[in-house]
Amino acid sequence: MASPTGGPIDWVGGVYYFYQYQDNEAYTQYGPAAHALYGLPAFYNKSYSLVHAHPKTNSYAAFGQGSWHATDKLDLTLGLRDTNEEKTSHIERDAPVGAPGIALALPPYSSGDLKISNNNVSALASLGYKFDANVLGYLSASHGAKAGGINQSVPGNGLTVASLYVSPEKANDYELGVKSTLLDAHLLVNINAFWTDVTDYQATQLEQTTPGVFVQTLSNIGGVRTRGIETEVTAKPNDWFAFDLNASYNDAVYTSYANAPCSVESSIAGKTTCDLTGQQVVGAPKWVVNPDISVNHTLSAGLSGYALAGYSWRSSFFGTSDNSEYGRVNAYGLVNLRAGVRGALGANKWDVSLWANNAFDKRYLVGGLSGATFRAYSLFPGTPRFWGVTFRVEF
Repeated sequence: MASPTGGPIDWVGGVYYFYQYQDNEAYTQYGPAAHALYGLPAFYNKSYSLVHAHPKTNSYAAFGQGSWHATDKLDLTLGLRDTNEEKTSHIERDAPVGAPGIALALPPYSSGDLKISNNNVSALASLGYKFDANVLGYLSASHGAKAGGINQSVPGNGLTVASLYVSPEKANDYELGVKSTLLDAHLLVNINAFWTDVTDYQATQLEQTTPGVFVQTLSNIGGVRTRGIETEVTAKPNDWFAFDLNASYNDAVYTSYANAPCSVESSIAGKTTCDLTGQQVVGAPKWVVNPDISVNHTLSAGLSGYALAGYSWRSSFFGTSDNSEYGRVNAYGLVNLRAGVRGALGANKWDVSLWANNAFDKRYLVGGLSGATFRAYSLFPGTPRFWGVTFRVEF
């Protein structure tokens, strides 16, 4: 297909449909010290509560994208997608089992029919320019959205059914980058600078029910801005050795979060809500660096051996939503190793390898939860060393 100015146009379009239905059950059993934690004698060992949820999703979309090759060097790409998503659910809590008084704290509950419908339009505009056969520069702007949802849990004390609904999250993204293949394809270098503004950011937060009392729920907070640089480098000086480096710097901060839950440090000063505007987004390290090396050697005709060693490092970040230093996750790095042999049985390729993830059994944390009511912080440990053998055959 050609444009009115004569340049060729490549385009693609289509429709999309997704359906999902689930029957979820959440079973909570309370141990012998639960009464001390909750301050209620009704909780005792072998008391339990059962919550049922029935989420259903219908999502359908139409999309189209076209690229106009204005010249041999310049391309313009435009894309559009319209998505309609409907989610329904019904949440019920059975009468709890235990001492008679437990029903006062966890009474039976029924949400009735819950429903949320969202229509979101996503768009893309991108310019690509070939400086030469091996270097491509590009500039893009896009708008996207994440559909809203329904929390599949019973609202906390003091909250209504309205607290279960989550509004769509919307983002505007801008990127400027270069992709290059150099030194007769022995060196690949890609660099990308990005800036993203997010409104109605969806996150698991602590929502205040009464002054100083918070419960955890998925909700919308004000806004988030991320900006930074991503780099990808691959060097292959010969046929048997390769070096890869993926690194990124991401300055992710809250642009609007005035009514955030306070950390325990701030609460000491008598505050119930705090302003986290301008602070680092929970779970977002500023630096991520992943270098890898791999070797491949021919052992005999049709048989080769290989080995890979990778290191994954990330800088410190907040692990709890109140940005408490008690919930901070320290910087850590993990080593992953793999060695194997590959060959062929007739027309069928095979591969057998021995691997170890977190090979040096690093003790590290991946995130956490803050319980503002009881001033308690729980941090989750990362996966310890584990290893295995993988055998793969392609037919």
